[in-house]
Amino acid sequence: MKSVLFVTTFLFVLLAKAAPAPDRCKTITETLKGVQLQRIWLEQAGICMLSVSPTDAYKTMVYRDYVLTEDGMFMVFNAYGTDGQFGARDFFLFPRKQTTSSYQWVPETDELIIARYR
Repeated sequence: MKSVLFVTTFLFVLLAKAAPAPDRCKTITETLKGVQLQRIWLEQAGICMLSVSPTDAYKTMVYRDYVLTEDGMFMVFNAYGTDGQFGARDFFLFPRKQTTSSYQWVPETDELIIARYR
């Protein structure tokens, strides 16, 4: 019985191991004029995400973050100070299929453009 339990546990751990990040989702971190862009592979969910955050959020803890995942989720996270007040809204962009996100910094207009494509 112990050997069956051991083999079952071993197989579960082996099968539950997260997949490595695919080529379309290599980790990046870029900062420009107080805005940080990160692309991260979420191993547990098996999904790629882009995160846009202010770099000076730690000063007042009043900030807004944005997250876009490859399955179409767009999340806006708001923090309203150091007393634990925060909130988030999730939106889904259609069609909800696996897509790849690209980005482009436009320094002339201080814009970050994020596009989704298949």
